[in-house]
Amino acid sequence: MKKLSFLIIIVVLLFAFKPDDNFVTIDKAVNAGLISCSVKVNPGSTHYIKPLAITVKNNKSTPIALKVPNGMQFFPLDSSYQNLITTQEELLTLNPEKSVTIPLYAMCTEHSDRAPAPDVHYNLGKQANDKVTKLTQYIEKQKLHDPLGQSAVWAMTSGTPLEDITGFDTTAARQLIKYVANALGKPIPPPPAPDDSRRNYYSTNYSRTMSGYFNYNFPKTMAVTIALFNKDNIVVRELYRNTKETPGSHKLEYKFDATLYNDSFYYLRLIADGEIILSSTVKTKHNINNN
Repeated sequence: MKKLSFLIIIVVLLFAFKPDDNFVTIDKAVNAGLISCSVKVNPGSTHYIKPLAITVKNNKSTPIALKVPNGMQFFPLDSSYQNLITTQEELLTLNPEKSVTIPLYAMCTEHSDRAPAPDVHYNLGKQANDKVTKLTQYIEKQKLHDPLGQSAVWAMTSGTPLEDITGFDTTAARQLIKYVANALGKPIPPPPAPDDSRRNYYSTNYSRTMSGYFNYNFPKTMAVTIALFNKDNIVVRELYRNTKETPGSHKLEYKFDATLYNDSFYYLRLIADGEIILSSTVKTKHNINNN
C-alpha cells in the first residue's frame, strides 16, 4: 500500500511540472535583461504564414529556455505597415552567450495597412487580449496558416465582415465564421449562394474571367497554393490549393472573376510549403496566361 501511495505521488508531481514550466516567455526575458532580440521581416514568406524572423541572443552564462507564446504581438517601426500577431507557439533553448534565428508563424491584424516589407523592422509587443489569443490558438490547433485563417483574424481585429471569412475548405470556413461570430456576439451570416463568385470558391459564375497557369516541377510532395495579392502585398484571394501536390512536373491552372478586383494590377504568387517560389504581375484589363 505504501508503494502504491509513493507511485501516486510521483505521477502527481510529473503532471504538476509540465515540460514548458521552465520556459520563460520572451517578453519577460527581454525585460529582465536575460536576452536581447531583433525582429526582421522574412522576405520568403507571405504575411499570413511565417512573415517574421526573430534573432535571440542569450546574454547570460547559463542556458535559458524561451517561449514565444501564441498571441504575442509585434509592431513595426513604420506604422504604415501592419501589426503582426503570432499564430503558433515556439519553444527554444539557448546555450550561454549563443544566438539563434527562427521564423515565426504570424498574421496581420490591420487589414488596411501594407504587408511587411523586407527592410521593415519590428519591435516585440505584448500578449494580445484573451479573445484574440484564443482565436490564434484555434488557428494553430486547426493548422489554418492560410488566407482563411487570416480573414478570421481580420474579422476579429479589424472589423472586416464575417462574410469575408472564405476559402476552399468550406467546412473550416463555416466553423471559423461561427467561432468569430460567437466571440464578437454577432449573428452568423447565411452561407454563400451557389452563384456568389466572391464568397463561394467553387462558383464559376464569373462576369469576366481571368485565367492562367504556372508550370513547376516539385521535388517532393508539397502543400501548394496560388494566391492573388494587391499592390500592398495583401492577399485578396486564394486561387488554387492542394495540400499534397505530388513530386514531378505540374501545370497549375487558376481563374477568377476580374470584376471583383478593381486595382490596375495584382501579384500572382505560387507558394509551396509556406515559401514564395514564383511571382508575376497581372493587369486586370485583359485575360492573361503565365508560365
